[in-house]
Amino acid sequence: MRTLALDQAVSRERDSKHLSNLKIVVDLVCLHTLWLLQSIQQGGKDKRCCWVCASCPDGEIFTDGACTKCPLGFAPDEWKTECFRLPIEYVRWHDTQAIVAIIFASLGFLSTLFTFVVFVKYNDTPVVKSSTRELCYIILAGMTASHGSIFVILAKPMAVTCALTRSLPGLSFAMIYAALLTKTNRIARILAGSKKRFPTRKPMFMSATAQVFITLFLISIEVFISGSMQHYQPPKEDYVYFHQKTLLQCNTTPENILIPLTFDFFLILLCTVYAVKTRNVPENFNEAKFIGFAMYTTCVIWIAFVPIYFGSDSKVITMCMCVTLSATVTWVFLFVPKLYIIIFQPEKNNRAYFTTTKIRCHIGSKVASAISDKSSTNSWRESSTSIKELDKCVKDYMPQRRTLSCQTGTELLQVILNPRALLEVCSPPHNVYHVPRIIEKNCCESDNCQLKNITIKLPDKPPSNPNCKY
Repeated sequence: MRTLALDQAVSRERDSKHLSNLKIVVDLVCLHTLWLLQSIQQGGKDKRCCWVCASCPDGEIFTDGACTKCPLGFAPDEWKTECFRLPIEYVRWHDTQAIVAIIFASLGFLSTLFTFVVFVKYNDTPVVKSSTRELCYIILAGMTASHGSIFVILAKPMAVTCALTRSLPGLSFAMIYAALLTKTNRIARILAGSKKRFPTRKPMFMSATAQVFITLFLISIEVFISGSMQHYQPPKEDYVYFHQKTLLQCNTTPENILIPLTFDFFLILLCTVYAVKTRNVPENFNEAKFIGFAMYTTCVIWIAFVPIYFGSDSKVITMCMCVTLSATVTWVFLFVPKLYIIIFQPEKNNRAYFTTTKIRCHIGSKVASAISDKSSTNSWRESSTSIKELDKCVKDYMPQRRTLSCQTGTELLQVILNPRALLEVCSPPHNVYHVPRIIEKNCCESDNCQLKNITIKLPDKPPSNPNCKY
């Protein structure tokens, strides 16, 4: 028995030496094939009998006869012997796409600055006053912030730039579209009030101060939403590792983009609705129509932005182009017509050109109830038929005090102001109290009031000039 045990021990020792020698041989074979980037892989029972030299997988290096995976942000070299750090990529200032975005933003910034200088210089002219200059300055400030946000978006991602990238575009859009919503809402209320035959009181919150406070309140909502999102998920830089590169970007999620912009989309939608409702208002050289054009184009831009932004890898450039194009479109439709009149057509920069052609008139006549239909055609006909009664009052020297409230244009005013009864000044200059008089007053306290109260007073006595014939 002792002899058998001794023989088994000697056999095991011999096998162990044989396996050790075999491993040395295998190592030498695989090491000699190192240029093939191979390592030892064994198989069979207890992985002792069979072996093969295999290549290391991607992302691993060959060390000490085995494959070792490189850490995140590193990749193996050509011979898979060492791990080197992958290049960190982000949008740089000298990239072609970044240069295009910077050019657009710079042109937009210069155009906005030029517009601001012109408006300040011609601040008291009718073209500026009629456009609610306080809201225009807020819109220009929002455009400046929009173009300035491009440089923040293109900057190297870090905590500060990531925070500004989230908040600045939404805040700039809130400044633009909150002011536009306030402006279009004001025009819509003026139009609604002008359609009433007998308005009881003037609309509320029509002054420039009230308009500014409404705009600031809407902007504060966007500030609250943006601040809440910053607190919910603090901004910071983030590394995204790929096979051959490391991408540096902000830790921005779709919620961080969509939630702050949702309120801006809501403002754009309301602006578009009011622009459609007020598209036929003639005041301010059809400014409401230009606002409508701006809103339609903006809607197209943002509808295209959502699928492009979330469906492409160039999110930074997509955001930059959308922001600067939205601000540029608004500038083109709202401010270019005003700048054209101020610079190239100064003769049109007068109060008469920017006063609405629709007026509210009160005349002395029996036809207070003549105009019962809201259409301008019926108003024309019924007002024209009332001239006979107006002549009769003048001939009988018994003017009766009546009130006629109507919406009319300059042509209708010419019909009402019959030259035989009102426009012929037959009395000498010193007898001005015996001729008809027209008194015009603003219906609101603001300088750019769109409602006019026109009172026509007929003489209580006949003109003393015998040559007058009615």
